Amino acid sequence: VDRENLVDESMQLKGENSYYASNVPEETKLPDDKRITSGGTPLLIGTDQPHQLQKRIIPITAYSWNDDNANDRVAVYIEFPGNVNPSQIHCEYQVRSLVMSYNYSDTEIKRLTIPRLNREINPAESTFKVRKNKVILYLKKAKNENWPLLEFRN
Repeated sequence: VDRENLVDESMQLKGENSYYASNVPEETKLPDDKRITSGGTPLLIGTDQPHQLQKRIIPITAYSWNDDNANDRVAVYIEFPGNVNPSQIHCEYQVRSLVMSYNYSDTEIKRLTIPRLNREINPAESTFKVRKNKVILYLKKAKNENWPLLEFRN
């Protein structure tokens, strides 16, 4: 059976009653180069890069801290399940605030934000250390005074 000629034969025999006939006016029919065809090499229709998924930010609400007067600093302890990769930790220290972000996975960033510390710190001398499943933020005090609270309360 010659499949290519079946359509033509049907159109010749049955005219506009053919299964393949269409009542669409000629001026609204798609040109041949816009019709769907099968076979052949795929054509590139765009070079847009796929959108990167935006990571979900998960606030850290569970942490502990202590006032280390002997070293003029405050220590903030944050625990995570599993080992912490130090290269995935980023800290932003300001005189009265801090933000610690941990690139936890391909889809999540865990973030501790303290928008208003109880007292001033020295951002240039504030650091962090990673211990297995824990991050310790060391906030260097601007003045050697007691910190009754970590966060300022009105």
